[in-house]
Amino acid sequence: MALCLTILFFAQAASATLQLGNSTEFINSTANQAGLQQSDLVSFIATIIQAVLGLVGIIFLVLIIYSGIRWMTSAGNEKQVEGAKKIISGAIIGLLIIVAAYSITYFIAAALEVKP
Repeated sequence: MALCLTILFFAQAASATLQLGNSTEFINSTANQAGLQQSDLVSFIATIIQAVLGLVGIIFLVLIIYSGIRWMTSAGNEKQVEGAKKIISGAIIGLLIIVAAYSITYFIAAALEVKP
């Protein structure tokens, strides 16, 4: 989350300093020189945010698997079962937050995307 806010802060500062049109031209010329396809600033930032949210989704999956294994190997120890339940509930709440953030990012990127 802090990484996303940092990226958004620097992107906003860069666009305020360079103006959005100039920064888009700069990104496109740099992409051309590197042999990459052209992209605008909004889609670039949206791609980074979606990649970070995808990584957080992978972390959710790892937490669910870890807590499931912990629960299965607890051998009836109530303290370990409770700990596994807490991890699962925290991971599910985190998943709901991730899905909400991903959908908001997708909606904003679609709304701000410049149509040719």
